[in-house]
Amino acid sequence: MGPATSFAGMPVGEGLGEGAGVAGAGAVVDAAPVAGGDGVTVQPTASVASSRARRAAITAPRSVGPPRTPDRPPCRYAARAGVVAVARTYHRPVNIHALMLADSAQAVDGKLYILGGAWNILRFPEFPAQLIVGIAVAIDVDWNETNRRHHLDVHFEDADGNVMDPQIGADFEAGRPPGAVAGADLRIVFAVNGPLSIPAAGSYSAVASVGGEELARARFQAVLAQRSN
Repeated sequence: MGPATSFAGMPVGEGLGEGAGVAGAGAVVDAAPVAGGDGVTVQPTASVASSRARRAAITAPRSVGPPRTPDRPPCRYAARAGVVAVARTYHRPVNIHALMLADSAQAVDGKLYILGGAWNILRFPEFPAQLIVGIAVAIDVDWNETNRRHHLDVHFEDADGNVMDPQIGADFEAGRPPGAVAGADLRIVFAVNGPLSIPAAGSYSAVASVGGEELARARFQAVLAQRSN
């Protein structure tokens, strides 16, 4: 990916792991089912001092997803709040590390240079409105996906999911530079700048996809702000 690029002449083409189920088998706690974090729930078995009658009243553990099969990725075990939690982790061969909207963005020598970035509210005195927007993307490529061609698409959507212009497409390929650690992800950065038209006040999103799969979304609001006299 090179330095900052404008929308003109570009080809036309929001974190990502799935939720994790947790089994509480073998856990020794004295509490009702508790939340163990984002996408994680824990189902305790029984109290240390529970009587037989109380144990009989405890219902069977809730289902936490389909059973393990050979084609499912391995699990990661973690101790949390006195229970043994099983969290499934997933790894994508190509992942978007960052998607940011800015006033201006440049990609130079593997680094992103951002001016006026990370906004999520735009104020305009009237609609339709137009502004110049910079789009910065950082992409992580698995070691085994290097030296292969991939395709990035970035487009904008309104609150109803209707696609808006601009729609930007770019092919990219990560190489293995000298001295790279075998097995490590390789990062590519991409930046483009150009005009964006906002038809009305409301919610909008910039959506980034690789190979047709949405990997990141940056949401923002456009609001009406009256001119001050």
